[in-house]
Amino acid sequence: MKFLREVTEEELQNWGVRYSSDYKYVAIKIAVANVLVNRSFQSWSFDSLKTAVKLLPGNPFILDHNWNQVKEVVGTIATGQTLKLPINKKDLGISEDEIQRNKLAIDIAGGFYEAQVIAVAPILSDTKNILDKIGSGIIQKVSIGAYSFNHFVCPSCRKKFEDKSCFCLPPKNHKQANSEGFAPFSIREGLRDTFEVSVVVIPRAATAKILPW
Repeated sequence: MKFLREVTEEELQNWGVRYSSDYKYVAIKIAVANVLVNRSFQSWSFDSLKTAVKLLPGNPFILDHNWNQVKEVVGTIATGQTLKLPINKKDLGISEDEIQRNKLAIDIAGGFYEAQVIAVAPILSDTKNILDKIGSGIIQKVSIGAYSFNHFVCPSCRKKFEDKSCFCLPPKNHKQANSEGFAPFSIREGLRDTFEVSVVVIPRAATAKILPW
């Protein structure tokens, strides 16, 4: 599989990415989020995914959510799109409760939707090491950092949790997600902002990853 591809100056210009003709650039295709339930028992709404691909271009592509170190910047997010895709059954989970949660999330969204972006990175002395690891497939997981939402929705009644007519509580762990009085998960709605996309070892969303070209 090929995880890096060279980028032309024309592509960089079309994406509105600042560049220098003194350097070579590579593109990295990334699945940043989808409607599946993550390890925090939260899923993205379809509208939030669409908003994410509008907000992310121009955000930095960095290492480990380290905002305090300029040296951790690898590249920038150039463009993005929301796609309706066939679901890989193994991504639904292993346990029956996990599978049912993800099937419900897909049903509410009207299909399996995924937000994909393209990050562009120059090949520099201090980025070559991480780009080599991405290109070899050793590093493959990613995470969106520092986003904010207007509210969270209950998947059972489709109302905001703060609505008095919703009698469920948002779950914070596996036990709560399978307990009476708690919703099976929360739906993130009304995305307001995104800060960055990071290469990480363990993402909150198991299916957030670098994709092959």
